[in-house]
Amino acid sequence: MAVQLILKNSSVQDKEATALQLANGEIALNYHQSGPFLQCKDSNGDVWRIGGVIIGANAPSSPSKGAWWFNASTDVLKFYDGSTWNEIFVNSIVDGDIDANAEIAVSKLADGTARQLLQTDAAGTGVEWTDNVDVPGTLDVTGVATFDNNVVITGNLTVNGTTTTIDTTTLIVEDKNIEMGSVDSPTDVTADGGGLTLKGATDKTFNWVNSTDSWTSSENVDLASGKTYKVNGTDVLSGSSLGSGVTGSSLTSVGTITSGTWNGTTVATGSGGTGQTTYTNGQLLIGKTDGTLNKATLTAGTNISITNSDGGIEIATSGAGINNVVEDTTPQLGGDLDVQTHAINTSTTDGDIDLDANGAGLIQVTEFNLSQVPIVTQHDIGTAANEVPLNGMLGGMAFQDPASVSVDDITVTDTADINGLEVDSSGRVGIQDTPSTAIASYLQIGPAGAVGSDHSFYNYDTYLANNAYKTGNNQWSALTTRSSAVLQLDNNEFIFKSAGSTTADSIISLTEKLRVQSGGGISFNGDTAAANALDDYEEGTWTVNVYDAASGGNVSVTTTTGYYTKIGRCVSCLFTGITNIDTTGMTAGNLVYVSLPFVSSLSTSALPGGTLFLEGLTLPASNTYVTPVLSYGHGRFLIYTGGASGGPRTALTVGNLTSGTTDFRYFQMTYFI
Repeated sequence: MAVQLILKNSSVQDKEATALQLANGEIALNYHQSGPFLQCKDSNGDVWRIGGVIIGANAPSSPSKGAWWFNASTDVLKFYDGSTWNEIFVNSIVDGDIDANAEIAVSKLADGTARQLLQTDAAGTGVEWTDNVDVPGTLDVTGVATFDNNVVITGNLTVNGTTTTIDTTTLIVEDKNIEMGSVDSPTDVTADGGGLTLKGATDKTFNWVNSTDSWTSSENVDLASGKTYKVNGTDVLSGSSLGSGVTGSSLTSVGTITSGTWNGTTVATGSGGTGQTTYTNGQLLIGKTDGTLNKATLTAGTNISITNSDGGIEIATSGAGINNVVEDTTPQLGGDLDVQTHAINTSTTDGDIDLDANGAGLIQVTEFNLSQVPIVTQHDIGTAANEVPLNGMLGGMAFQDPASVSVDDITVTDTADINGLEVDSSGRVGIQDTPSTAIASYLQIGPAGAVGSDHSFYNYDTYLANNAYKTGNNQWSALTTRSSAVLQLDNNEFIFKSAGSTTADSIISLTEKLRVQSGGGISFNGDTAAANALDDYEEGTWTVNVYDAASGGNVSVTTTTGYYTKIGRCVSCLFTGITNIDTTGMTAGNLVYVSLPFVSSLSTSALPGGTLFLEGLTLPASNTYVTPVLSYGHGRFLIYTGGASGGPRTALTVGNLTSGTTDFRYFQMTYFI
């Protein structure tokens, strides 16, 4: 009959029975496909693994004593002795056949050093590690050979390739002569194009060119200071001069010649010379129509003598003076014209100059144009003897003596016969206007005058009037039928008054429009109170700073430039662009204060009075707006926030700002100081 053995078993990979699960002599079976095995508990109570080899890349987690494990990743067989996995290996192979296709990994023959080579020893009976390889025959390397260190060749080096590449920073050659173009039969033809080539953005070459029989450089050659170019040992060119041995040249132009001796032929006029080589006393070079120069001397004339000397010519006058001035010529005198008792007359009416003996130097000018040249005289203007009569003269006059001019009536007219300057017998002066007999002692500027039309300037109370004059009863009247204006200087104040249009010579009523007060400031429309005067106007800039206190305190490094206009006590100011404000160093719980250009004069902090646009800040819940509020006596403003839905009205603190994010986009305020 068949007997069936019932064993403790498991199909779980590597699962082993424990000592508690087995009785002495009892067998357990693991029949997993990775490697079935048996276990048995010995008389000592230890569980042994009987047969079977575990194959895998990882060691079994709970091995039993006697277990075998083949490490599939390293191809190593190991045995478990109850505490440690031990590798199974053979100490040495004495004899054996190795298949020709087998791969043998030699871990070591003996302890050596890094990168040593294995070679037979000197006796040829053993092997050894070595640092140096001595090849007794020919070393034939078919691939690229790379040497990691210095290479010393004791014999000759022969390179049979077409190109020799030396990849190094500095090439050192002990030989003092480098031979190139060394072929079996060298000629100038084989040498053609030979030389040196330095690689750059373009090739820099120094080559022998057979066609010119010369060494040729593609680049400039710059000699060091103090060096020269030589030919056959003789200097021919330095940085500043030709060599003394250079006696012939085909130069077509040179720079500035500061010294030297000309030993060549005479330089013609067309080449910048004179065409002459010798001169006698008094000779001059005179240009001719053909472009050449000719030597000539001055010839003495009537009452003129010429004296030639070594390097000089003297021209002198002789006889009774200069006579017979030809008509239509202009004699010019470098000194005084002494008329004495001689008369000079012309036959024309205009431009008549009469020098008369009985006039003792009298100059009478009739219709003479003096617009360019003034008359200078030492005599009075008048009609008596020794006086100069002035009838309609133009131009300027200067009087040396006497200091004043006594005249009844002077009129200077322009070419259109309109009065330019007129002083009447009563002392009234008119500029481009006839003085009015209705006014006494004033300067009147007419319609074409430079200051305006119908102006009067008085020396009493100092007035500058437009179309107005004062009558004998000290009342103002209009010169013509139109509006009038008066600027008055009175008690160190400038007062401007005006009146509407009225008829000529009628009394006008002037109304004060503007006053520059003696204490400074401008008032309007008859107001003389100093407190009401506009005494200041200013435009400027200020640096906008953000603080954490009303005065002093910590300040942000982020600033901008603000702009203001101050009219009297009223200041209008604005700024833009404090972006990404940096609050480093500022106290988070302190209020935020921003600087203003001037300190406010208000006795308490003011209600909101400006516009402020902020971005990137944290507001209290339910608050929807911000507004600037003046801080009394500090030249700064706070920022209040509130909301229409009942949010608290409170001042912003530094903690409401986000450092590096909050922006002050725009601010504008008008306040009083």
